[in-house]
Amino acid sequence: MELKLLETNDTSVAAIWKKKCVELFEVCNALKDENTKVRDCCNELIVQGVQAADMMQKDDILESVRDFEGSGQHNRYHSQADS
Repeated sequence: MELKLLETNDTSVAAIWKKKCVELFEVCNALKDENTKVRDCCNELIVQGVQAADMMQKDDILESVRDFEGSGQHNRYHSQADS
């Protein structure tokens, strides 16, 4: 029915639909902008997550080295290698 009204030369109906189309266009642009911001935030969180995982892995490696050195195995290994 709305399309038939548009086909008539009634300018008030066309103006209403034009206004609705403009509003819809504005909503779409706002959603596009919001989507871009959300995507950027997600990408930043991914980068931070990877950096945090790298730091944790480095910490684990350092802790393993400290444990190895503190256990005395380090000294036994060097004394065997020196022989």
